[in-house]
Amino acid sequence: MVWLLLLLFPVLAVADAVWSQRFAQRLASYSTREYQVAGLDRDDVVGTHHTWGLFPWNAVRVRRRLEKARRDVAAFESRR
Repeated sequence: MVWLLLLLFPVLAVADAVWSQRFAQRLASYSTREYQVAGLDRDDVVGTHHTWGLFPWNAVRVRRRLEKARRDVAAFESRR
């Protein structure tokens, strides 16, 4: 049983690394304008997530802010 737990830890670590890399790439796909509207520093958010990863609740919060900013930018540009 102990060996199973010891083998599970590296699997979870690799899965977290893969998820962090994919999420950092997704964060990098947002434009600078969307980061400005969301009130976030693009380099800081992407760099921090790529290096250390974000806790899931922070990742969800950042993604929601960026999605809202994307909608706000699209609405503003459609009114112009």
